[in-house]
Amino acid sequence: MYYRVANPVVNSLKLLHWAKSKGWSWGPEKVKRYGTLNFDFPDLRDHKQQANRDLGVTRNGVAVVAGLVWDGDRNRFVGPAAPLLRGRPIFEVDAAWSKDFEALAPQANQFVIQGGKYDYGHIWDMVVPDGGQAVVTLSLPQKEGPPHVVERKLGPGRQNIQFYFHPVNKGAAAKPELRLTDRQQPDGYERINFDLPHRVGGRAPLTAPIVHTLNPQEAVQLLKRALTTSPESITLDVNLLIL
Repeated sequence: MYYRVANPVVNSLKLLHWAKSKGWSWGPEKVKRYGTLNFDFPDLRDHKQQANRDLGVTRNGVAVVAGLVWDGDRNRFVGPAAPLLRGRPIFEVDAAWSKDFEALAPQANQFVIQGGKYDYGHIWDMVVPDGGQAVVTLSLPQKEGPPHVVERKLGPGRQNIQFYFHPVNKGAAAKPELRLTDRQQPDGYERINFDLPHRVGGRAPLTAPIVHTLNPQEAVQLLKRALTTSPESITLDVNLLIL
């Protein structure tokens, strides 16, 4: 059981799960906008490796990330209420007791993406439905001419997007890096680095909400970052394309 410290105290989340199966990460410290509760099966020898690769399914058979996300902006735990992993129940939320729980129940052709800002970067987890692609588009303004646009397509299954501003010498522009799932690479990511001719603004606008459920052909802007020496902004968009 989790309680949110408020006045009065809120019954935040109550769930049943396997003993020693949960893990908390990325939050909810003030510098981070979200946290995750991850679950796996500790009785399996490879549970730690599989926890970051396997997808759970809802009771209606739709693939989901088998965990819960804490949305610090809205004081909500968001995730499937009773997912299965490898055909076994992994946890079950007591929805009646849990005042801060919002059930995630996507349809088979929908796209779920969740995540946000942490430390000096951003990270998002997502599940791309069968027959679909996530089209990731990053736009970086240049000194002259149109912005530099990078587009990548991520296929069905569990995918991950990361974006960082690597610090450099004082007065110089930060160096952006985009990381995308690529299971052909030794560390599992394609890393794309850029030289940014503009300095990033000191105060970043709020990023998109923590959890999105998109229908086919819908898009979401995950990131928009202002620059100090350009009227344009850095943007990172994801579109669900059904083939």
